[in-house]
Amino acid sequence: MTLYRSVADFRPDQVDQILDRAAQIKSGEAPIASTHQTIVGLAFLQASLRTRTGFAAAAIRLGATPIEVLGLRASDASMPESVESTIRILAGYTDIVVARVDQPLVVPDSVKVPVLSGGDGGPAAEHPSQALIDLFALSQLPVPISQQTIAMCGDLRMRAARSLLRLLTERRPHRLVFITDPTLREGLEWPSELNKLIEYRPLDDIADVDALYVVGIPHGAIHEEGRARLRVRTDHLESMPAHAGVFSPLPLIDEMEREAFNHPRVRIFDQSDDGLFVRAAILEFLLDVPERHFAEDHRL
Repeated sequence: MTLYRSVADFRPDQVDQILDRAAQIKSGEAPIASTHQTIVGLAFLQASLRTRTGFAAAAIRLGATPIEVLGLRASDASMPESVESTIRILAGYTDIVVARVDQPLVVPDSVKVPVLSGGDGGPAAEHPSQALIDLFALSQLPVPISQQTIAMCGDLRMRAARSLLRLLTERRPHRLVFITDPTLREGLEWPSELNKLIEYRPLDDIADVDALYVVGIPHGAIHEEGRARLRVRTDHLESMPAHAGVFSPLPLIDEMEREAFNHPRVRIFDQSDDGLFVRAAILEFLLDVPERHFAEDHRL
């Protein structure tokens, strides 16, 4: 079994492989079709829209069949089964498992197929597939990532932001701008390798920003006055360079004004669409890893 809970579980060359393959699929090259009746298990024990449906669609594009578990088994007569047992059962029927849970993702040693986190919980929570999608989106800008000034706005403690920051240690931008509120800094951590690149700014100061990454702010995490200071408006977008792009891991509720979503610099839905190509590339990669034993051990 191989567990991909963090972006750190992917080597830099593997990240390059996935992103290069995603670009090929986006350009029209068909995903590699499954050579047997591949089954992708989706254990989504926490609510999800994009990650769950995105991996289901990517599996189908690969010629695989997705099967879903959307909650822990429970009844009036028994307690719910554990997350670990649920993943173990699903892994016994599938070639690969993508799991989203509200606790740190732990997988039993008896699992023989690759397991990818679709987002987990806890103080070190990550969302590796979303971070790969975010990195792919940044790579689509006309300015190379190494020359980009990237601004991250919102609650930067969120798991997608944490994973993206870890990826950026290997693909360092020119500058990282943190746009957040003092009340959201408690517990905020980032890799020390990025220290020299980071500066704090208000949202009004993004005229030199190539990419604005808007992170959601959980309900109740900040007072309304602070929330309003972090709300992206059309005039903020107008101040950015013409080539700049605005991205987000989504969802966004009121972190961006509704009118701003229609601005030409906002590429959030294009980013979400491209997530299909990245997820297909991730599945291709994981289904080829040497640790996969399903075809030998479980085929009927």
